[in-house]
Amino acid sequence: MAKRSHVWTHPESDRVGYPLIEVVSSGVANSQTLSFATVDFDTTADDPPVQVRIIHGDGKTPADKTWKLSDLTPDQ
Repeated sequence: MAKRSHVWTHPESDRVGYPLIEVVSSGVANSQTLSFATVDFDTTADDPPVQVRIIHGDGKTPADKTWKLSDLTPDQ
C-alpha cells in the first residue's frame, strides 16, 4: 500500500448504528505524497457539518467529505 493520508467509514459502522469516520494523516502515512488532512466544524449551523479534506503536497484533493451531525447520530 502506498503511504498517504486516508479518510473512510469504518466497517463496524453498521454494527454500531452510525458512521465511524477514520482519518489517517501522519508522518508515516504521508511521507511520499506530503499530504495532510483538514477537519472543519461549523458549530453555527442548525445541523452542524464536519468536513474532512485530504490535501496532497501537489495541491490535489483526493478526498473531500462532509457529514452532518444528524448523519453521525446513532439510530434510535
